Amino acid sequence: MKKELNFGEITLFAIENGFRNFLPILGCIVLWVLTIWIPYVNVGTTIAMTTLPVALSKGKVISPLDIFDESYRKYMGEFFLVNGLKNLIIFPALMFMIVPGIVMFISYFFSTMIVVDKRKSASEAMKLSLEATDGHKWTIFFWFLFSLVISFIPVIGSVIGLAGVGYIYGQLSGEKRSSESSERGTTRQEKKVAKNFIWVLLISSVVLIISVLVYFLGVPLIKYYQIINSL
Repeated sequence: MKKELNFGEITLFAIENGFRNFLPILGCIVLWVLTIWIPYVNVGTTIAMTTLPVALSKGKVISPLDIFDESYRKYMGEFFLVNGLKNLIIFPALMFMIVPGIVMFISYFFSTMIVVDKRKSASEAMKLSLEATDGHKWTIFFWFLFSLVISFIPVIGSVIGLAGVGYIYGQLSGEKRSSESSERGTTRQEKKVAKNFIWVLLISSVVLIISVLVYFLGVPLIKYYQIINSL
């Protein structure tokens, strides 16, 4: 049931599906923010936002109104329980030089999605997430790292990162994508465009990070130099 993960395929799917769902995801965020103050409803919409990669894993265009689906509120208890159990494991693990915490975070990352998507209990979902991520933690870790880097590109980077998580979940859970995506396939031209786009994202992110570092480190140094010269 579990498939192999390929970083290149994750990236291709993330770019294609991310741009296809760019506006719907923005719509989801806007609707979530506008209704976050409404008791009870806000629980369902928050669960929907947390498990958004499940909808993206199917390769279809999502609807922003889906976050109001009442079915999300049915898993309120298991949602809180599974997140509580995850935190009880992850936070103590972080105290042991951080690395064990990162491993535990990746191991149980998909348990919340499994609770909602597969209708499993919190304990079953955590067990399934642990089994699904076994042997794939490095790939998942590098995707999270890549998502962190491209997140410096406002909105677009976050959407691509989210779509990539959707692809990973779909592969590990055996989720079938829409026939539209599978029939079309990936041509050499698409791969070339995606590869070039990745390089643009990386270079832009590096330039942005360097600019931020220069600003926060350079400005104090200049002020210090000016103070020294004035003495």
